[in-house]
Amino acid sequence: MKIGKRQIILASLVLALGAAVYLNWQLSDNNLVKANADEVIGQAQLVNNQTDKPVSDKESGDKANESKSTDEYFADVRTNRQKVQDETVDLAKEVLEAASSDEAAKIQAVKDASQIANIYQQQSNIEGLIKAKGFSDCVVFIQNSECSVVLKKAEMNDETNIVIKDIVNGQSGIEVDRIKITGV
Repeated sequence: MKIGKRQIILASLVLALGAAVYLNWQLSDNNLVKANADEVIGQAQLVNNQTDKPVSDKESGDKANESKSTDEYFADVRTNRQKVQDETVDLAKEVLEAASSDEAAKIQAVKDASQIANIYQQQSNIEGLIKAKGFSDCVVFIQNSECSVVLKKAEMNDETNIVIKDIVNGQSGIEVDRIKITGV
């Protein structure tokens, strides 16, 4: 069996795209908040935080540190996601340049790059719409026809879950049962 230039280019394209998807999956899984064994992801609880005692300086400092660590979480996740997306785009460019002599491989590379860009755009649109609904911050991951949304835990309740799932479904077409909402 004779292996031609076209088959080698197509094989390298498939391997490169597979590596990019694998890296994205690995990095996005490591950055998601892991739920406790007792906690069900997507299930929100409303907590009443009214007390008669005044808040001490130590308690207010703890709340400020918690808010800071939550903000750092969102910043770190966005930085890591942007890094993976940039690597994926660079990899797609390399494959596209290497496939310049083979039209079939070039068409496939453009198609794959378009799908990746579409997912990035959907993530960005969903995040913008969620913030427009009054949420302070969120991060959205779309992968394998599933979506994970990470919010501040204090902003989660049954009503917000419905609103977020509606936004995600409307923007991406992902079924509601394949949308996970996690609090941090």
